[in-house]
This record gives sequence, C-alpha cells and structure tokens, in this order.
Amino acid sequence: WLAKSVPVVGVSIALGTIEEVCCLFNQSPQLLAELENTISVLYENNKEKGNELKEICRSQWTGRHDTFEVLVDLMQALVLCLDAVSSDSSIRWNNFIVGRAFVLSSALTDFDFIVTIVILKNVLSFTRAFGKNLQG
Repeated sequence: WLAKSVPVVGVSIALGTIEEVCCLFNQSPQLLAELENTISVLYENNKEKGNELKEICRSQWTGRHDTFEVLVDLMQALVLCLDAVSSDSSIRWNNFIVGRAFVLSSALTDFDFIVTIVILKNVLSFTRAFGKNLQG
C-alpha cells in the first residue's frame, strides 16, 4: 500500500481501523453473512453492484488496488451491519463481537476517519491505474 508510507497519524489510524473491520468480518462467517444481507438490502435496485461488493467482502479486500473506493462503497453497509450487531438484544452474538462492532461502528462514523478515507481515495486514484496494471 502506498498509503502505508504516509507519515501522518490520521492515515495510520484509518488503515488500522480498516484492517480491524476486515479481520472482524473474516473471523465470523455469521457476521460476514449479516454484512452480505445488509448489502443485498442496500443494493436491492442494483443487484450487479451488490453481488460485486459481496464477492469483494469474501476476499482480502484491504490489499486491493482500489481499497479506498471499495471502502467508500461499503461504508453504509458496514456501519448499518455493525450497528445492528451492537444493538442486537438477542444472544446471537458473543460479547466480544458486540463490543468490537460498537467500537468499529463508532470509528467508521468518525469525521476524521471519513475525511481521511475520502482524501486517500481521491489522491490515490491517480496511482490506481498503475497499481492495477502491476496487480494484473
């Protein structure tokens, strides 16, 4: 990642948050299924985009050349899913997942995080074509 070489604390925090979100969803197939359901609802009128995002979620999307564009597309689904998990009153989720969902939802909706992600998306869009060619 080119973004990892940026010596700005806000960028480091944002990258750490993205990794934590990806790890949380990858460690629980149930949680990943919940995210996919949320994506299906949000992209009900654009099934092609919804299916593309669901496929991306099943991969290690944080290493893609278009990570920040994917994150911007997924942001609403991630926040809605994490909010639903953290406010679920049933015993469907263990305390660790509920706690992490609450913390990560708060982090994703933080103004500084959102600004950092949008800036990185826009700045790195210039290098995306080059990176895409390198990744094949």
